[in-house]
Amino acid sequence: IGNSVWLDGSADFLKRDNFTLSADGKKEFIFSMWIQRNEFGRAQTHFDLIPTGHTSYNDGTHFIFAADDQIEFSVATGGSSGGKKSTTAVYRDIGWYHVLVSYNTNTSVVATSRHRVFVNGLEISDTSAYTAPPDNQSCIGSGTGNADLRIGRTDHSGIPYPSNAYFAQACYLEGKSFQAGDFTITDFLDTFTFGTNGSQFVPKADAAIAALASTVGGNSFCLDFANSSDLGNDISSNNKDFTATNMTSANQSYNSPSDVVPKFNPLQNLGATLSEGNSRITL
Repeated sequence: IGNSVWLDGSADFLKRDNFTLSADGKKEFIFSMWIQRNEFGRAQTHFDLIPTGHTSYNDGTHFIFAADDQIEFSVATGGSSGGKKSTTAVYRDIGWYHVLVSYNTNTSVVATSRHRVFVNGLEISDTSAYTAPPDNQSCIGSGTGNADLRIGRTDHSGIPYPSNAYFAQACYLEGKSFQAGDFTITDFLDTFTFGTNGSQFVPKADAAIAALASTVGGNSFCLDFANSSDLGNDISSNNKDFTATNMTSANQSYNSPSDVVPKFNPLQNLGATLSEGNSRITL
């Protein structure tokens, strides 16, 4: 993984608007991304998929770090729950996390397995909140039209939940899932043995993940953030590019899960202001 992009926790995000989801895509998808956090104790968005034109948080799919630093995946249907899973664990490390959700609400899938969440290759089983999605629950809630997708914030003006973090290797596969046997976690992560510490999950190359999106087709994509003048470039053959909003070439970084650059720790009481992706400190 050669590059990442850093978001400032205020106005930075990536978007793709007004696209048509397939019938399978409304009930089934995979989203994965590497994240390094720069701020804690505030809700921040990884992935937000909502009906086109909707600005309410009460419809669509939300994959976030919650304000209590738990990971939360939810689908809302006009104010009621279409399914929710929140981790018991909290995530306040400043290292890289690999997060992945596999969603499938077809009636052939057992209700308790319809939203599977993985962190660093391991599936989350301990939850602080849980609601199983109903049969055939759409990922755009009660919406019936096209979809808008956001990476790094929601589309709600009152609770945008912008991310202050580094993102790398963002991948979305439309109409595919672990539940259907289309892919497994080892399609997204390699393993490597570190001395006597056993086999650990490690990153796969951007090209390998882009190949998954190319094979699936449709609205699937892989963003590698390698083109500083086009940070929303989809490197799969699908060319489902995103618009990088309020971002410039300065938002690109060579800090990645494959080549980690040291950062100031936001958990330290430094009495100072951190900026530029926690790479600069003003005393």
